[in-house]
Amino acid sequence: EIQVVSTTYNIIIKASIGMIATALTVTVQVKNPTSSSKTFTNNWLWVRFAKHDLFDPQMFGETKLELGTFTVAAGETYTVIRKTFDIEADKSYKVWVTLDSSRYTGFVEPLRPIM
Repeated sequence: EIQVVSTTYNIIIKASIGMIATALTVTVQVKNPTSSSKTFTNNWLWVRFAKHDLFDPQMFGETKLELGTFTVAAGETYTVIRKTFDIEADKSYKVWVTLDSSRYTGFVEPLRPIM
């Protein structure tokens, strides 16, 4: 799990590989501690091989997913996505998230299944 604290919002990313080494579960949440609602647009999630940067050409086996537009009410925590992705058991991965066209996170430490 990684929590990124921006100047205003808390972005929480949880990524884990369960009992099945070919499944990666990612949850992204946004906490809005302010007194007004906030709408996020141009939101994306990438599951990339650990050796690739966010803007490298996408390779077979990587995923890019549009998260859509969403609004987080004042004082609330909103779950943007909770999804399981197919991965290759012998590869390491990074999870990248951009919200409001800003890269709030670098990456979650490379994830590698236990063999």
